[in-house]
Amino acid sequence: QLSSLGYFSTGPVWSPDGQWVYYGHFSPGRAGGLRRATPDGAKDEPFLQGAGNWSFLPDGASAVFTRNDVYQKFYNRNDLYHYDVETGQETRLTHGERPISVAVSPDGGAVYYARQNWGGQSPSISRYDLASGEVTPIQDFPATSHIESISLSPDGQTLALTVYKYGGYL
Repeated sequence: QLSSLGYFSTGPVWSPDGQWVYYGHFSPGRAGGLRRATPDGAKDEPFLQGAGNWSFLPDGASAVFTRNDVYQKFYNRNDLYHYDVETGQETRLTHGERPISVAVSPDGGAVYYARQNWGGQSPSISRYDLASGEVTPIQDFPATSHIESISLSPDGQTLALTVYKYGGYL
């Protein structure tokens, strides 16, 4: 068992060196965000408050994550952020995109993310180019579904996803 915190823990991701497992944790009794634990569970600590889903770039020197933040003065929306592991510097990449789950391409050039669109519109998958900042829509899904998580194959050619449709998961 990695953690005994209980309540809601999600999205475990191994550090490239195998020394840590990063995961999201949310509960009424502590600040939500990203935590990290040693593989044996002996050490479990807060890492990045308010951060959600996390994915390392291939070199392990940085990562991309989701965080809820202010958008257009009045709204709270999830967005993509870049995190430099060595310096701890965070850079906001998107504004109002509503990403839920992220997966970095094997070459480190792009981030694929699931997003919940506003106003009952269908959820979708998009691609964010890290060099240009360009967002490219990939796939829309029925409005009666919710994308829980995504994962990119090692060759970068196939996305696997968990989709909740009314009545159960696929």
